Amino acid sequence: MRDIRILHIISGNDGGGAKTHLLNLCLNSGSLFNNIIGCINEGVLYHEALEKGIETVLFHQKSRFDLSISKNIKNYILKNKIDIVNFHGANPNFIYVFLKADIKTPCVTTIHSDYRYDFINNKLKYLLFTPLNSYAIKSFKSHICVSEKIKELLEKKGMESKKYVVNNGINSDVQIIESPDEIRKNYKIKMDSFVYTMVARMHPIKNHINLIKAFEKLSEELKDVYLLLVGDGEMKSTLKSTAAALGLDGKVIFTGRKENAIDYINAGDINILTSFNETFSLVVLEGAIVNKAVICSDVGDIKKLVNKENGFIVNPNDIDDIYEKMKLGFMNKENLPSMGKKLHDAVIENYSMDKFCQRYFDSYKSIIEGETNG
Repeated sequence: MRDIRILHIISGNDGGGAKTHLLNLCLNSGSLFNNIIGCINEGVLYHEALEKGIETVLFHQKSRFDLSISKNIKNYILKNKIDIVNFHGANPNFIYVFLKADIKTPCVTTIHSDYRYDFINNKLKYLLFTPLNSYAIKSFKSHICVSEKIKELLEKKGMESKKYVVNNGINSDVQIIESPDEIRKNYKIKMDSFVYTMVARMHPIKNHINLIKAFEKLSEELKDVYLLLVGDGEMKSTLKSTAAALGLDGKVIFTGRKENAIDYINAGDINILTSFNETFSLVVLEGAIVNKAVICSDVGDIKKLVNKENGFIVNPNDIDDIYEKMKLGFMNKENLPSMGKKLHDAVIENYSMDKFCQRYFDSYKSIIEGETNG
């Protein structure tokens, strides 16, 4: 059997978890199948894929409702003998609706997040694009879900598709660019100060507001603590204003978006993620690779990985609970290295990059065999 050829259709300007997920897949699955990234516009993902040597094609969608792009994608599929088209994200899903009648190639969409909340930061987009994406997702015969929770959601919505669960994976071969000493010195944080690090885009779903309020309560009791917020987004100015109004200037540090975000997790004492909604967080996996215990929300499949031996689970809606778990992390700081090691070992055993890619391969094989036999 010749090598399986996968065409991934995705927005070229995707800069979130879907970008990392797809780049990890393309860079590490070459022994199992061939990947081509098809971007519908230019952006950070498109350029990064090219820089990393991944076969990449640009289809040039003129606007979100330029559906002539479906003809270009169809011609590419036929010309290049594509075995599966894997769609990623709302706009690609919508394009599939207009493409599916014209191709016989098996198609699947990867559901990276709870699609009900993808546009929650923009009322107009939420009202317009959420139902369109929901309709598009329902039109697929196969779904790859990045968590069991997403699979359960699709089942509750009555989607009679073949569903595959492929949790995020992580590469254990991590290169640290900036040392903890360098980062702490840059932000005037002493090496013996206690640092909580959260890496996340500044979006309402990530719940920075409750985290900052919990930290304000904590900092009234514990003086030598800092909150390092790594990321960017539309809420950045609001979050800065909130921190300033609570008297946390110099204690809550905004670094902006960092390509080497794992270095900042490594520079802290404990990893933290207080999102209202997650599927299966890459940030938790990244922290585990550098032996950091975690404080994280009880969302998605996180309880499959995090327990009292390696971290702390919080209710993201409860500021007092976030505060209590942050304080508990501080009070247990002598035990955090051993907790981080346990989390590291659990991730290596269950969420390695090899297992991630193998799960995709098994899913693709099943989809191809199902289409052939069906």
